[in-house]
Amino acid sequence: MLLRRWTPPSQVPTTSLDHNGIPQRQRIIIRWCKLIISALIALTFLGFCIFYSLQKERFFNDGYRYKQQDQYEREQRLLFNTYIQDISDILLKITDKNNIDENVLLHIRTKTLIIFKNLDTKYKKDIILFLYERHLIQNNQLNLRGINLNNVELICPYDFSRLYLPEVIWSNAIFINCRLTFAILDRAYLINAKFINSTLQYTSLIDVNLDNSHFIKTIIMNTNFNGASLIQADFLQADIVQGNNFTNTDLYQAKFTYNQWEGKYINIIKHDFSNARLPNGTFQLINSEKNLIRNGNAEMECFATNQTIWTTIHDNTTLSTNITNNDTYWGNCSFVMSTPTRVYQNINLNSYKHLIDTN
Repeated sequence: MLLRRWTPPSQVPTTSLDHNGIPQRQRIIIRWCKLIISALIALTFLGFCIFYSLQKERFFNDGYRYKQQDQYEREQRLLFNTYIQDISDILLKITDKNNIDENVLLHIRTKTLIIFKNLDTKYKKDIILFLYERHLIQNNQLNLRGINLNNVELICPYDFSRLYLPEVIWSNAIFINCRLTFAILDRAYLINAKFINSTLQYTSLIDVNLDNSHFIKTIIMNTNFNGASLIQADFLQADIVQGNNFTNTDLYQAKFTYNQWEGKYINIIKHDFSNARLPNGTFQLINSEKNLIRNGNAEMECFATNQTIWTTIHDNTTLSTNITNNDTYWGNCSFVMSTPTRVYQNINLNSYKHLIDTN
């Protein structure tokens, strides 16, 4: 067998790339690709740096906020514990808890008002429970008028009868399982209040502001709402609404069922709506033939044998009553003034304030 050695041809085929190199267009594309890749790498690195910085700052802020919150909570707890201890020490020195000296009550009031400016609502609730348990806000003992109880939710662990908190500021109040029999909350600011599974019986709510309040699964009986504002109050979900005094009450757009309005449950106990503004904006029928200003019977001063409800505000030695024992002079009482003087009479129109305000 004959073997021939292979030798490459003297002329190797070539392409245009061998003669002209990479075309200009492809070189531009390659440059742009390199530039884009470099930019992407730089942007990725920059994004990572920014993300890392943000995460680091967020982690630092979360830790700082946690420390701040923890410190704030410890300060709140310290304020609360100090207050409880101080009041407990004061009460330990008192033998008759039902007859506490007024100076002691004033001291407790001052401490309570000051600490309430710095406490959260949950601690305010605990202080109210503490004061009630110590009989300080029962039966007209401690005066906390003007104290700020806004947003405090009171869950009553037991009977809360005879609670005494008149003239407090307590918007968005929530009362849960509270039996507020004989409680006194006169002139309190209780807008948006909610009474849930509670009892208002023989409760005094004179001149209280209960606008937009809700009564849910609550018994409301023989409660005095005289002069109260109950605009848009909702009684629809209340269990029993009977025998309440709504005299001079503003019930504009308040919501009642028919039975609630009529005082019906098992029996009928009517409400008193004298001088009240009703839900539709009208007023109870007022007897136009009757003198709306109660006769004070000043002429009773003329009869030595009769007593009068009139009282002297400012003594005036120049004014005397022509006293007589003759009933025929009834209504013709005369006053004798020895020198020129001024006589005036104070008239209380509070019973018609809603009627007057609405023209």
